[in-house]
Amino acid sequence: MTTPTTTERDTRHLPHGPIGTAASPSSLQDRARERIEGMIADGSLPAGSRLPPFRELARQLGTSVTPLQRAVRELAAAGLVEVRHGSGVRVLGHRPSASPRAEGAARSNGTLVAVVSRLGPRHDANRWKQRIVSALERELTALGHGVLFFSQLEPGDDGTLLPLEDVLAEALEGAGCGAVALVEPGGSGTTLESIGDRLAVLERPGVWVSGHAHRAPVSSVYYDNDWAGYAAARHLAEHGHREIAAAVLDPSDWGDALRAGGAQGWAAERLEGVRRACRQFGLRLTPLPVRPEDVGGAHLATPGFWARCGESVADAVLDLMATPSWPTALIALNDESAVAFMNRLAAAGCEIPEGLSLVGFDNAEEGRLRRLTTVEPPIEELGEEAARALHRAHAAGADPSAPVQHLLVKPSLIARASVAAPPQARAPRAHSEKPFAYSGVPGA
Repeated sequence: MTTPTTTERDTRHLPHGPIGTAASPSSLQDRARERIEGMIADGSLPAGSRLPPFRELARQLGTSVTPLQRAVRELAAAGLVEVRHGSGVRVLGHRPSASPRAEGAARSNGTLVAVVSRLGPRHDANRWKQRIVSALERELTALGHGVLFFSQLEPGDDGTLLPLEDVLAEALEGAGCGAVALVEPGGSGTTLESIGDRLAVLERPGVWVSGHAHRAPVSSVYYDNDWAGYAAARHLAEHGHREIAAAVLDPSDWGDALRAGGAQGWAAERLEGVRRACRQFGLRLTPLPVRPEDVGGAHLATPGFWARCGESVADAVLDLMATPSWPTALIALNDESAVAFMNRLAAAGCEIPEGLSLVGFDNAEEGRLRRLTTVEPPIEELGEEAARALHRAHAAGADPSAPVQHLLVKPSLIARASVAAPPQARAPRAHSEKPFAYSGVPGA
């Protein structure tokens, strides 16, 4: 879907009456599309104007919102309107020819690639997804391909996801794209198996770009979270730490909320990497689970969720400090939680790294300002490798027997001032690890 450059809405009433009531959803969709096409053709909706909000428009046309939304998606695919999520639908008034980029791709034997994501103005993960998408586009263009962007977010709605199968149909069948890159899509009823089947039937290559591993018949490029956890714990071992703690999110506590928030896969993979380093270097690990009641019942999409996690973990560490033995370092859930952890400990008179060493993840701005040692995800590399994988698949042609490939891209540890050698006056721990059974399955 293309996007406009302004945010005005045309909220005037349309000059036509309802289109009727007793009709099936598909006929309502078709009739809504035809009515809007007619108004564009006769000048009632001139180029540059904006459609009213969907609920108002549906009422004026005598239909419901869902058929209208599907009609608008068809109009967008046909080039009659363009949609910017959160800013409305603008009338183009014409059916554009292929873009210069697409024409260039055809001349160079490339293809038109659909990049499907769920980017939107209110999604917390926008920053890293946008960087992945930018890297995808840059590399695909350099390889001679055209790029079209499709979003799973409902036009004119905030947060509601369209069925991924519908977006794929629009991209591959409606717009004629020859390949697809899926950047952390979601939604209920979507399985990787069904996506793989759809791509196989259409004989189109596809790649899934993700923050954690997927086991499915779809090629994938993903962030190696196991290595991220391993690198964090190894760095602490190299500084002489032998007693460490790690903040964890346990699916047995969070249930579907963890899976819906996209955290179950990376949380399990990262913890397994930490444990692998502990086994290799002889570290003793204390997992510190964060439970819903520890953060006031907040969920992953709640603003400030990760800061609350950091504060909860800090309270647990302060309790441990009142005992004869306690860890000398903590591996946080991410940089945001690590900064909140630092603040809570500083208020209690414990400074980082003099009292405790600390490692975060993500290389966020707030962590850089606090000189936090962190593990930086390979964001641009994910997009670039996904583009190259699609390029190779397109060059090879449709081959049902070709093996599905999964590429792990390793992150980088950035050493700053939050990790130092541990203080010497520490009593030995009497156990190798606190009892804790993590119920997540890596890659789930």
